[in-house]
Amino acid sequence: MIKINKAYIIDDDEIFLTLVEIHMKKSSLFGEILTFENGEDAIEQLLGVLENTAELPDFILLDLNMPIMDGWQFLDAYMNLNINKKIPIFIATSSIDPRDVEKSKSYAVVEDYVLKPITGQKIQDMVAKLNL
Repeated sequence: MIKINKAYIIDDDEIFLTLVEIHMKKSSLFGEILTFENGEDAIEQLLGVLENTAELPDFILLDLNMPIMDGWQFLDAYMNLNINKKIPIFIATSSIDPRDVEKSKSYAVVEDYVLKPITGQKIQDMVAKLNL
């Protein structure tokens, strides 16, 4: 039943990472799940697999507020990568600031802006938006 072979979760909160990974595994919609505590680590991973489309993720869940490289910086760096695959990015944040919601819409790769907490139902809703 796996629909998404590889997913990245990018968030600096270890508890959030663990809970979302559990929800993803329970849903049976995800294969491999990689977690990153900041955007820079995720960009480095992407750079390492850029030439191998099969190794690229099929889904990215991205927090906005992180140390080292935040979600906005990740998105800017991501947009400069030459990725020949559509990878939907879902922003998962606790920010209810309307400016953040509007800013997220300026990135074509951002599929949706989802408020934390992320539940199993929210994960299923995100996957459903992808029309897989």
